[in-house]
Amino acid sequence: MKRHKILSFISIMSITILLFGVQTIFARTTGVVEGTTVNVRQEGSITARILKTAPPGTQIEVTAVAADGFYRVNVNGTTGAFIHSDFIAIQTAGGRINSQSVNIRRNPSTTGQILDRAAYGNEFTVTGTSGEWFAVEHNSERAYVHSDFLSGTFLGHLSEARPQTSQPAQAAQASPAPQSPASTPGTQNEHVIIISEIGVNFRTNSSVESDIILAIASGRPAQFLREQDGWYNIIYNGREGFVYSEFAQRRSGAIPETSITSSAPVTRVTVEAPSRKAQEIVDFAKQFLGTPYRFGGTDLRNGVDCSGFTFSVFRHFGINLHRVSRDQINNGTRVGRNELKIGDLVFFNVGGSTPISHVGLYTGGGRFIHSATGSQNRVIISSLYEPYYVRTFVGGSRILH
Repeated sequence: MKRHKILSFISIMSITILLFGVQTIFARTTGVVEGTTVNVRQEGSITARILKTAPPGTQIEVTAVAADGFYRVNVNGTTGAFIHSDFIAIQTAGGRINSQSVNIRRNPSTTGQILDRAAYGNEFTVTGTSGEWFAVEHNSERAYVHSDFLSGTFLGHLSEARPQTSQPAQAAQASPAPQSPASTPGTQNEHVIIISEIGVNFRTNSSVESDIILAIASGRPAQFLREQDGWYNIIYNGREGFVYSEFAQRRSGAIPETSITSSAPVTRVTVEAPSRKAQEIVDFAKQFLGTPYRFGGTDLRNGVDCSGFTFSVFRHFGINLHRVSRDQINNGTRVGRNELKIGDLVFFNVGGSTPISHVGLYTGGGRFIHSATGSQNRVIISSLYEPYYVRTFVGGSRILH
């Protein structure tokens, strides 16, 4: 009888996990002890009890960022221990795709051959960096994803990826995609569809530094001319310009007539380089990535909530904000999604009794830094392109003028 009860209990628990879910199993973060023999401690403190020591070269699993510069680790059969991050070189880390239909390339370049496309939420083991790109494991080979489209706690701790000694003979075959040469002419029977959920900037040239003509809404079609350096040269509303290829999808055939006649309105935006002060504020805020979420907290090192984070970051520069997110939107000048500049505050309605219940600091490139709750529960960088933030976005506020 007891055996049946135990089996029933296990079955119920299994069903409960399937129904309600658990924290997503993320690619493991691994590292190696470097430089010297280090103390493995019971808690994340230099005064905590020493459980054992680990010599240089010891392989470890890093499970979390703790306070005071420590990592929570599993090492040589000891789980839930702590080693100071100064003595650990991160070798592999988990990364999650934060946008839709992201290109996976053979080389770290927008002209690199496209091996496959990744969907929002896909996870990768990241093995290093190469400029603005992350090296990832894909079909048992090394490939690359641009750093704008991968999020993960330990990605900023990875070192430069070692050069590959040889190139694979053939491209990955799982989901073949067109190659991306420097310039590929299109035909009259080809068009693109904007796939970014919050739209895309339509620029005068194939560079993020070029002027923005307007913003094209999600789902809108445009005539395709050619592919150039990872950008699509298109004609939209009678204007010729460029959109970044990660945010659009090439399709065969002429643009459907219904799409042409029902073109959505566009928003004109102006582009200005971020002020020195705005960049200083963003750079300062990034120092606190990994700080734990703490309701009501304003301590940038030991714990902050979302508005406590922005409140304390701006206070460091002598700028006083209201304490809570619903009031902070009134501290500056309201701006829309397509008007955001580095240093602006971004606001969301993520639930609760007020229209605004979350705030972050815009860092450029469609990303923002904020103190997140839930499974993240710390200061992280997220993308405005994530469906959750697209759905809950309320608006922005410009504090710096």
